[in-house]
Amino acid sequence: MKKKTLLMITAFVVFNFTNAQNLYFGNFDSYTVGNLSNDPSGQMPGQGNWYTKILSPDMQVRVVQEPGRGNILGLGWLNGQKVPPVSNDIRCTGFSSLWSNRTVGNNIFKLEFDFFIDDISPNSEFGFTMHVSGPNNAILTQTIIQFSQNDLFISGGPTALGKNTQYPTGKWVRFELYLDYDTYKAYYYFPSLNALFTDNFMNITTPAPIADMIRMGFYISNTTYAGALIRMDDFKISAVSKLPFLDVKDPISQKFNLYPNPATNVVNISANELIPIKQVTVYDVAGNKVQSFVLNNEAETHLNVEHLAKGSYILHIQTSEGTAVKKLVIK
Repeated sequence: MKKKTLLMITAFVVFNFTNAQNLYFGNFDSYTVGNLSNDPSGQMPGQGNWYTKILSPDMQVRVVQEPGRGNILGLGWLNGQKVPPVSNDIRCTGFSSLWSNRTVGNNIFKLEFDFFIDDISPNSEFGFTMHVSGPNNAILTQTIIQFSQNDLFISGGPTALGKNTQYPTGKWVRFELYLDYDTYKAYYYFPSLNALFTDNFMNITTPAPIADMIRMGFYISNTTYAGALIRMDDFKISAVSKLPFLDVKDPISQKFNLYPNPATNVVNISANELIPIKQVTVYDVAGNKVQSFVLNNEAETHLNVEHLAKGSYILHIQTSEGTAVKKLVIK
């Protein structure tokens, strides 16, 4: 539910109870109901600096009214006929100047919004891809949602980490994306689905490109629909200092233990359950891969780390249930 209407916050709001800074908030209530943009070529900006590129005449991107929410962003078509594959592309730019003026120490870029997919035919195919890019269009990260034959796959990052997930079509869910500029890691999180995925930035340079553009693409085929099939609301961008879920809401990571930690020569990795480990990859805090250990689906392993320099490292423990992320300190 919305509490107030804001378009662009150019002066940061610093909350007293957290280190988070609100950089941008858009809930579309201040937008005019109708087309998001009147330029279907995507060359000229529309409402709220959103650009819309319509790749099929059957697709519409509109600001529509939603009972209990006010105005939202809707994607679909209005003729109610079964259509061939249709797609579109929308984007919003200009966030780098806000990010550049954040408070020192708030080095995690957080994007969050509400997401809705209406009930669709079991034979329908649906795809959603979101990219966050720098000012030079270098893609930092991508999020992929694919729906086909009543099966949903959510993933993120260049290695397409993810899993099949029961998605509550016909209900609003919250999506959160974190870009950690200290470790060059991206985190894709659906709180209500208990789905968390982690991967590297797609373009790691020093320094990494500043997040400037959000770009989303949609693909729908073999379905009959009239109205807003896909709905989005309450876009928010923040600068935060901590990842709130790593210690409490990442079930895979919570199942693994590292000991001793800090370590000097050997670190042991074990799980509370018998979870086969496929591979362990070690990254330094700059996001550079230091070493990989390929394992034979072992439930417990011992890694020789005596060659690692003193400092902090991030371990990605790849399993059949997902990737666990743990911090290791070498003393």
